[in-house]
Amino acid sequence: GREIILSDDYDAVKNANVTVIWTMEGSLSPHERRYYYIYWDTVENGNKRGEFARIKAGFKNGEFEDIYSTQWKNTTEGSIKWEIGYADDPVEKDKCYRIYSKGVFGNGYVWLIPGDTYAKVSQTINVPDGGKTYYILHAKIFTIFDVAAQWHLMLDGESIESGTSTGGWIEVTKNVTSPYFENKDSVSVSFKVEITDSSISTEQREIVAYLDSFWIETPNAEVHIFQNNTHGWWSDMDDSPQYYVAGVDGMKTIEHIEVNSVAAPREVMAKLYSPSSKVVKTSMPLPDPSFEEEYYTYVYSSNEKTTSSKLQSSVVHTGERAVELRLSNYEGNWNYQNREVQSNDDVAGFRQNITYGISLSEIPELYFWYNVEKSSAYVMLNYTLLTIGSKPRFHHVYLNELEGDGEWHRYDIPSAVLNSWRKGGGRVTAVEIRMVAKETGSEGTIYIDDLGYSFTPFNATDRTKWSLDNFYTFYGNAEKGRWRLDIIMADGSDYRIERSIAIDVDEAADLDVYKIEHPSTIKEGETINFTVYVKNEGKKSVDADTPINITLTVYQEDGEHIRMKKSIAGLAVGESKKVDFSWLATYGTDDGEGKWKVVARINENGVIPESNMNNNWYPDFITVEAKPDLKITAEDILFSPSHPGTNETVNISIIVHNAGHANTTASIRIFEEKGGKFVLVTEKSIEEFIEAKNWIKVFYPWTAEKEGVHTIMVEVSCDEEKNTEDNKVIKDIKVGGEDDLTPPVIDDITIEPAIQSMGNSVNISATIYDEDTTIDKAMVVILNGSKESSYCMKRVGTTDLYSFSLSFNNVGYYTILIRAWDTATVPNMAESGERQIRIVYEGIETDGPVIKAVSIDPPDGRQVVKGDINISAYISDETGIREAVIVIGEEGDEESHEMKGGENNIYYFKTSYAKPGEYYYYIKAVDSSANENSNISSTYYFTIPSDYDMDDVPDIIEREIGSDPTNATGTINVSIDGQIGYLLWVEEQGDYVYWDRDANITRDVMMQDKNDDGIDEIFFDSNGDGEYDHYYDPATKQLVAYAASGGEIKSQTIWIIPPLVLFLLVCIAFLYIRRK
Repeated sequence: GREIILSDDYDAVKNANVTVIWTMEGSLSPHERRYYYIYWDTVENGNKRGEFARIKAGFKNGEFEDIYSTQWKNTTEGSIKWEIGYADDPVEKDKCYRIYSKGVFGNGYVWLIPGDTYAKVSQTINVPDGGKTYYILHAKIFTIFDVAAQWHLMLDGESIESGTSTGGWIEVTKNVTSPYFENKDSVSVSFKVEITDSSISTEQREIVAYLDSFWIETPNAEVHIFQNNTHGWWSDMDDSPQYYVAGVDGMKTIEHIEVNSVAAPREVMAKLYSPSSKVVKTSMPLPDPSFEEEYYTYVYSSNEKTTSSKLQSSVVHTGERAVELRLSNYEGNWNYQNREVQSNDDVAGFRQNITYGISLSEIPELYFWYNVEKSSAYVMLNYTLLTIGSKPRFHHVYLNELEGDGEWHRYDIPSAVLNSWRKGGGRVTAVEIRMVAKETGSEGTIYIDDLGYSFTPFNATDRTKWSLDNFYTFYGNAEKGRWRLDIIMADGSDYRIERSIAIDVDEAADLDVYKIEHPSTIKEGETINFTVYVKNEGKKSVDADTPINITLTVYQEDGEHIRMKKSIAGLAVGESKKVDFSWLATYGTDDGEGKWKVVARINENGVIPESNMNNNWYPDFITVEAKPDLKITAEDILFSPSHPGTNETVNISIIVHNAGHANTTASIRIFEEKGGKFVLVTEKSIEEFIEAKNWIKVFYPWTAEKEGVHTIMVEVSCDEEKNTEDNKVIKDIKVGGEDDLTPPVIDDITIEPAIQSMGNSVNISATIYDEDTTIDKAMVVILNGSKESSYCMKRVGTTDLYSFSLSFNNVGYYTILIRAWDTATVPNMAESGERQIRIVYEGIETDGPVIKAVSIDPPDGRQVVKGDINISAYISDETGIREAVIVIGEEGDEESHEMKGGENNIYYFKTSYAKPGEYYYYIKAVDSSANENSNISSTYYFTIPSDYDMDDVPDIIEREIGSDPTNATGTINVSIDGQIGYLLWVEEQGDYVYWDRDANITRDVMMQDKNDDGIDEIFFDSNGDGEYDHYYDPATKQLVAYAASGGEIKSQTIWIIPPLVLFLLVCIAFLYIRRK
């Protein structure tokens, strides 16, 4: 107990604050690791109070000094009457805890124990360091027993030490590491006194037990050594980025510096040194750049009538104050009192002195914000740096040279002026701005605010926190290496505190696309090769294990966009590489006229830091020459009727498409298979003219002369055709036979490959046949989300094998199925099952992220309503993780949330739920590769019960009231005569409330010692008539009817069964009835 008395004239704000340091001396161990309280006894009454609920781990009120604390809970069992609570230490005269009893009736003669009879004091504590170290439990115990009794010191209900009368204080020291504290988050510590034998005596007997000094000993905590120093204040810099990359947006600028101090320093300054120890940038150590406090700004004027300088709050730029400088002619009541502003004599100005003198050679850019109310060509503003070691530096500007629109503007001292000032010697000791009349009668008014470039206090007036924005930018030519940022803080006596941090500045690559090569003449239908040339023009190599994405986009405005992507492994400084892309040339849209734009890009998303992103793309143009392109498919060939009889004429309908962009004349020929060869049915080719992007339809009558299956082939051709692979269709028709009522058969579906790179073909094939007729057509159906596309399959010769090949221009997952129709009179349709394929970027890995070690806290997956649920997982991929999402669902409703973290590959999500239920969750992760590979974890579960502690009170009710839904000991069932009610302990209020279940309302209770036993009974209103009608006796656990008038106690006594016991009894009864 030491007193520190400061002199009355000590000003802690302007100079420094007092730091009190508590040290542990000798072999004393702290009662709780890391968390301490210092008691300030300002009224010298000796009482100690602590905010024990804020202590994270260990015992709360372990010394029993706070007699109002509710951290220790009392429990009794049996007919013995107990007194439990805070008491005076019989030896050391401070406070302790006492358990006291004088038998059944409180007179000390009768000690009957029909069952378990005990009193218990307990507290559930959080284990320091989560059970990861060793622990020794210390406790002081003093017991005096006149009857057969025993005390137990227990952890989680298990006795670790026991005894009878001690005759005085003893200290229990017990290693409780294993199995009690090890790897546990919390432990229940209890002291129990139990009666072991019944007795009736003619002499008064008693039981008394005292408890004191419960604490946990752990290994020595981490400490900091404070040097003895005549100055007692300190300050430090908040965490800020310490790694920058020169020239790279988002990584090149020291955007924000924040300083916190226990005192209120007068000035704060930043100074940046290059790796060669050269001062590169400083800030101006102005004490009050926004003019919020009069103490730091000296205002002056030469004549009280014609000049004025003051801090005002009507016109401000930021904060609440700004400086007003005014020159105005004075008019008195009489002419002889009038006075004009005098040239060169009348001055209004202000000055801010600087304690930390900054060198002229290091001054930063200087500016101020101004608002001109009244302008004049003959009023001059003079900006002055007052110095020592050299002459002051001046710069002037006339008011009419400034903006005079009544708005705020920033005026920067010209760089040429600053450069000339920096060449001189000396140190800056003050900044002064004066307004001077240069001609008699000249008037002017200006407001000045926010001097720069300087730190400013938080919210303009909180001088314990200072900040500075956009301090320095490392451009592409910045020196690579370790820079140093110094923060200097000075108080009014120029006592300085300096803090330094090291800043690593790295060079960056400069990835350049400088050329695209391709053929000069391109015709539709040709496969075109593009060669893209890239080079690293920067100062830093890209490692070989870092993939560099390169894309080539071929597109038409308002037309098709084909985007291809590849990657290269690393690129050294000055190194060039080429990447090849291929594209099947098409004419495109009619409006496009065959003209396409080609753009190559490197590091498109800026994943690799670069000093220059403007050269990351290269444009080019190509023109595709149009060709005709005839096309027929099975669905373009129709037989009518589709299932004819013998010698019945069949009309063969043929639709021929010209998919190209050039007109042509099509030759159409029809064949029938005879003797293993196709024989021309038509006498000559059918010639038809077809315009570009159009179609024609022709008919040819054919007669089936005999029953059976006939194979018909239709072939089209033209000159200079783009693609001849789709010019032939072979189709069967059955003549005669029974009606076909069964669908086709689709077998042996093959899709290769299941994973294909974008722009390359996926081959789909299947065996398709019909038992009764023939196949009319088979279609491949592609599903992508809600979009459905279908394509006609091509028959392979005269076999039952059908195939189709196509390429995809977008990466992702696609679903494929096949539909087939027969040539029955009423066509039958069959549909295959669904298959999935994946389209990826070529040369980029396709493995999804690893998701493992999924864990949940609480570990058993059971949490109280609105209690925190923490889910974490280890998620990794060699390319990094683009996205980690957790999906949580309940009864079919799902919601997705982004997981946070990523450090050491650990991702986490924290949530809580107010709705009870059984929830499931799984994690989906997507990697950072161009293919966006994904993976989904197994499904896990957690439960939000409606009544976590099974005390019959819904947890949501306990949450709303403020009681603890995890601890049933804070709930007392006081239901009576059909009125279902409970007493709920509210820790924050330190009191009980009564909850009426049927009305779902709460009522206040009254605490009063009704029977003078030293323990307050709890009075409550069960029926809501505004009068207390019952009370609960914590000592006897009885519920007693009460009449408010006269305070009469009725004879009715109701015994209370704890909710948990009642629940167990109901369960046992249910099982008994079920068995019967």
